[in-house]
Amino acid sequence: MKTEKEKMLLGELYDANNDLELINERQACKIKCFEYNQLHPTNLNEKRKLLGEILGKSTQNILIEPNFWCAYGYNIEVGDN
Repeated sequence: MKTEKEKMLLGELYDANNDLELINERQACKIKCFEYNQLHPTNLNEKRKLLGEILGKSTQNILIEPNFWCAYGYNIEVGDN
């Protein structure tokens, strides 16, 4: 039997509200997004570091203007510029 996360990653119907793993992952991502949104605009190194932790795939040459929110983050891939 597939987990709810496995179903989600396969693009199948899933229940995110009753799966502890997905609930915890959303909460962790919300905390990182909150931290990202609170950073000083000139703190580019820390912004890039946090984006690297939030996003599934990204380069070092990336910047997303706050306010940025996402549910899990690891499903997002971003290229240069």
